[in-house]
Amino acid sequence: MEFLKQLIAIIIVLGVATGLAYGIGMNSRLIWDNFHLLWFLFILSFAIQIIAFVFAIVFNTESFFDLIGSLTYISLALIGLFVNNGPSWEQYVAAGMIISWAARLGSFLFMRILKSGGDSRFEEIKQSAMKFFVTWLLQGLWVAITASALFVVISKPAQSGGVDVLEIVGLVIWAFGLIFETVGDYQKSAFKEQQ
Repeated sequence: MEFLKQLIAIIIVLGVATGLAYGIGMNSRLIWDNFHLLWFLFILSFAIQIIAFVFAIVFNTESFFDLIGSLTYISLALIGLFVNNGPSWEQYVAAGMIISWAARLGSFLFMRILKSGGDSRFEEIKQSAMKFFVTWLLQGLWVAITASALFVVISKPAQSGGVDVLEIVGLVIWAFGLIFETVGDYQKSAFKEQQ
């Protein structure tokens, strides 16, 4: 029964990803004989997780789970720019925002895992290979959904123009969020060290 539940979870995760990729990816830039760039980025998000899962199951570790999530964001942003023929400065800025955020968060989480020696969230999950696999797939879905705005920006044909007010507002909100998250992580770490 547990196997069936996990199989259904896998089907749901992949179904949601497929529906989302299809829905928002139809107007994205075409690469490789009419294959949409956004679809490629979604597939790559899951491929990275599946490869990492193989290593995680072989070495029976979850210690690089969060790091792989962050590296997936960074990889997809860079690959999206690379396969996009002549990205605009807006596309570079959007990718840079994701890369800097993911690098900060990933390094913070990875250092926390190294310091604590493991992640207690995975103690039960690692007992079942299927549950562990579903967890990695969920991370692939999480990355694909949360990075989908970047995917849309990167996969559109480049239309560089002047800076508009909405872009400035978006950059200010992003900067505030990054600072807020960084301070929050620092405060939480300091609080835990005092206990």
